[in-house]
Amino acid sequence: MRHDLVMIGRAASSPLPAPILERLGPTLTVLHERTRELLLGLAQALQHRKPPPDPGAFQAAFHAFIGATEALRSDVLMQKLPGETFGQVFALGFAFEQFKKDLGDLLARTEELALRSTPEASER
Repeated sequence: MRHDLVMIGRAASSPLPAPILERLGPTLTVLHERTRELLLGLAQALQHRKPPPDPGAFQAAFHAFIGATEALRSDVLMQKLPGETFGQVFALGFAFEQFKKDLGDLLARTEELALRSTPEASER
């Protein structure tokens, strides 16, 4: 997941042009907030060997962001932008897709850890 966050950071390292930021900014802001909340919840769950938090809010924010980037794909606005901007938008989407996949694995491992920590598990 560290690698995923590095990829996201690199894709977001230069500012997006104003027209793109107007379209993606709101979904990126929500995705950032939901990702932060989920990661903080995961940290607590791992620390206390508890079940992971529900990823529903993160997943909804992720799908909203991906939907916004896909809408840009067919937009004339994207066709008029430099290739590096086009690449930046889709690199960001790809990085978040990879992050979501790896996050799912971390959520599953956190759930397994919590299940092994229950009194019922130690009696088996």
